[in-house]
Amino acid sequence: MSLNGTLITGVTGMTAQSFAMGVVSNNIANAGTVGYKDSVNRFATLVANNPAGPSGYGWGGVEARAQLRSDAQGLLISAQRSTDMAVQGRGFFAVAPRTDVTTTGLSGTAERLLTRAGDFVTDKDGFLVNSAGMTLLGVMGAAASGNGAGYDSLQPLRIDLSRTLPPTSTTTMNMGANLPANAAVGDTFDLTGPAYSAEGGSYGLRYTFTKTAANSWTVQLAGVSQNGSPVTGATVTSTPVAVTFNDEGQVTSPVPPAAVTPGTATLPGTGGVLSPAVTLNMTQLGQAFAPYNTSSNGHPELQPTGVALGEDGVLRQTFQGGYTDVIGRVPLVNVINPTGLEAVTGTTFSVTDASGAAVVTNPEENGAGLLKSEALEYSTVELAEEFSNMIVIQSSYNANSKIITTADSMYATLAGLAR
Repeated sequence: MSLNGTLITGVTGMTAQSFAMGVVSNNIANAGTVGYKDSVNRFATLVANNPAGPSGYGWGGVEARAQLRSDAQGLLISAQRSTDMAVQGRGFFAVAPRTDVTTTGLSGTAERLLTRAGDFVTDKDGFLVNSAGMTLLGVMGAAASGNGAGYDSLQPLRIDLSRTLPPTSTTTMNMGANLPANAAVGDTFDLTGPAYSAEGGSYGLRYTFTKTAANSWTVQLAGVSQNGSPVTGATVTSTPVAVTFNDEGQVTSPVPPAAVTPGTATLPGTGGVLSPAVTLNMTQLGQAFAPYNTSSNGHPELQPTGVALGEDGVLRQTFQGGYTDVIGRVPLVNVINPTGLEAVTGTTFSVTDASGAAVVTNPEENGAGLLKSEALEYSTVELAEEFSNMIVIQSSYNANSKIITTADSMYATLAGLAR
């Protein structure tokens, strides 16, 4: 090897170690970045042509390459927001820059990207945007599915922040009470259940239980009230239903859990008709009348309270009273070779020929991982390892610099012989 070759070898060594230090510094800078995937340094030899053949020696050097560990699993940590999401296992969120998102969808030049940074919040327009300014993409609709969806067809998931859940009328009621076993024939007991009209009005439907014989009762609708007072103009049509018990105090007729309709209440104006099917969860025990666990379906107009994400990727808007309505689905995107993805600004990755095509699927299906709500995936950087790597890189850099200074000294000696 010539002195020129020695100098060049030292230069390649210093260049490679400088590159390696850049990779380490980038990892350390992103040690706290949600969803960040670290890179590791890999070195390869550079060998010049050897004119002397196999018996000779050709000078060479080294080159450094960074390998992205985009397939590494980061630690999942708890988060406070229901819109915080994390993937446990394979798969990425599909996103696009917020600047490329309009109220009608993605602009024509928008690039779809992949990320594991799931720290999403709802912005003023109802889009889910993470701290890097990336908008979550998915499939809208109550029956939405990620399976079979094309990567290029994914659109921004949007929540209508001004939307309310329209009122629904009560159609079913669960009524629970204990009727006194020692009640006399002709004794009556009233039980009021909640009900809502199609306009969202809240009412109370009063049902009367009348003892007719041993172990035998009737139940019928007897009145309708609002805020504790009888509703003026409401009419009630009663349809008495027989209820029988066995000696153990259990209902034998109607056969549980059959529902009955003990009457109809016609509300004034445009209030409509209330005639819920009532399931009787009754007992005939002891000496006291004791109502319990009476509930019904239906509700007034409900205000939105937030969003909820299921492990199956179904995204729901939540409303007062625990009601929900499906917005769409958050799918996961897989590629055959995650390490072939290209890292892009914003803790995102773009699909390349080396990674293979993007495949969209539902979470926990087709090899995709689990989707966790109120969780975030922490950076995969291990600081102790990075600091150790820095020491090794510094030592290697200094050693390569010695090659150059030594070769320079040999040049000086050679120049002195020429004088």
